[in-house]
Amino acid sequence: LQQGNQSIDYLLINYDPRMNYRAAIEEFPPEIWRETMEKTLVQTFSLIKMVWPQMQRQHFGRILFLVSLGFVR
Repeated sequence: LQQGNQSIDYLLINYDPRMNYRAAIEEFPPEIWRETMEKTLVQTFSLIKMVWPQMQRQHFGRILFLVSLGFVR
């Protein structure tokens, strides 16, 4: 992000926890779990960290999380 007269009012994080890989916990590969955590937690943290300073400067900002539960049976 470049500084200037830009305003960041909202950060929308649309999280869909459906994974293409399904297995019992004892069969679930650690590398797939790490990749899932990278895509969800680490990237989300990075986005928030990127916009947070601007939201603080403008004394306003909203971070919205949308989570799909469509995978629940």
